Amino acid sequence: MTSQFRTGTWLAVVFAGVALMLTGCSAASLPSAAPAKFPGDWSTLAQWSADNDGQEAQNAEVSRNDNETDAEQLSADYDGADALAETYVLGNYDSVISLRAVTAQSPTYFVPSRLSDIPDGASSAHTEVQEFGSTVCRVQLSTGADTECMRSDTGLTVWAGPAAVPAEDIAALVDAAWEEFGGGAGSADWPTEAGSEISIVAPATLGGALEQGGTVAPAQATRERLAGYAEADAQMLSEIYGGVAATASSYLDTDTGDYLEVTAVRAATPPAYVRYEDAARMEILVPRQQRLEFGDVTCHIGYLTIVPAGGSRDDLEPIVQSCSRSEIDLTVRMDVIDGDIATSPEVVAALVDAAWPSFIEG
Repeated sequence: MTSQFRTGTWLAVVFAGVALMLTGCSAASLPSAAPAKFPGDWSTLAQWSADNDGQEAQNAEVSRNDNETDAEQLSADYDGADALAETYVLGNYDSVISLRAVTAQSPTYFVPSRLSDIPDGASSAHTEVQEFGSTVCRVQLSTGADTECMRSDTGLTVWAGPAAVPAEDIAALVDAAWEEFGGGAGSADWPTEAGSEISIVAPATLGGALEQGGTVAPAQATRERLAGYAEADAQMLSEIYGGVAATASSYLDTDTGDYLEVTAVRAATPPAYVRYEDAARMEILVPRQQRLEFGDVTCHIGYLTIVPAGGSRDDLEPIVQSCSRSEIDLTVRMDVIDGDIATSPEVVAALVDAAWPSFIEG
């Protein structure tokens, strides 16, 4: 694990598609099925197959089953809110995209400063947030293939992506779905709870070896820039969640090189969305991305290698994207930036649990 900033390759640190289902804020239920077509030459995979002499018919059936499972998981993540998931095809199978909706509110995307900042000499940021009216998009400029957009208010959230499609086109799809699903002009402000203004103080160390404020960057100018990110990120998180207390810190173990970023906010968020994959149908040992539970902690992981069905679990090489724990008035999240600790989700989860009391005390 030698990459200093692995997140240029792996998923951006985001609070994409996660939210607390707010009691009493759910709007009307969603339709039993999404529209077969949307403006912009979007068709459901099933409709595209029907329009093209049954091409991809098997994939359309598989997609239908996967979307049903996705919708069930979304509903569970949002305390039983109505949820819908559908796969759309652009034009003549130019691109495929996932559209999801839930009758609950979601905070907008959080993109850490280390991904959105533009260092001297760089042509662009790795990732940035772009706004198209009421719709917000997270654009991963470093890959060009992972743009996702969302729109949310007190009774509905719609997401579309990720896909290698221009952000404005995905935003237009989100807006069309928003109108179709009865989205209104309700408040997009995140409601706050009593006590949410109580400050959060990050612990000085994690696990006895990871020290707060550490950085693996060798150049002094780079270290100073990275150190300044914590304050900006805490402010950004606070604004996303309606002004609640928030903090952001980096931690480094100088002996092992393990490098983590930790955020905490006085609000609740369900686990990050992970697209459902049927490993048995794909003839692989486990899905390419998973959510694993370690007690009260949920970890989002990917794998460096794809192990065929029947293979050994010893051949799996997990990579932790993030681990988080959330209750009604606090979410603590850890993202691995570098180090062999990335291959040990149970260790990262244990760090979250160990740090949890410190963040509660404030």
